[in-house]
Amino acid sequence: MKKAIFLNTNQNGYEPDQCGRTMTVEELISLLSEFEPDKEVFLKNDDGHTYGNIRESDFAIEEYDDNADRLNILQHEYNNLLETLGYACNEKNIKAINKQLDAILEEMDKIRNSR
Repeated sequence: MKKAIFLNTNQNGYEPDQCGRTMTVEELISLLSEFEPDKEVFLKNDDGHTYGNIRESDFAIEEYDDNADRLNILQHEYNNLLETLGYACNEKNIKAINKQLDAILEEMDKIRNSR
């Protein structure tokens, strides 16, 4: 039976900033240096239902939007408030909801303008 190193991978989100902390290159190199250098490394997905290999061409430096998650949350909150606005039965509630909607739009604009 052949021995290899298996990296149990997780799908934590749809954007990198939804994934939480991840290892740095330095941490990964340090960890891998503890294994025998001739061992093969595989990705183990879905609790071992699927596997993947790692090739040199799989590595890339890419930019990602670290504000995308916050924008998605704000959009969701905005949509929920719009729905709530439809049920607001008095002027006081309508004004309060409109104030929240304005605050969300302002924050979304700040995020978009900071890019």
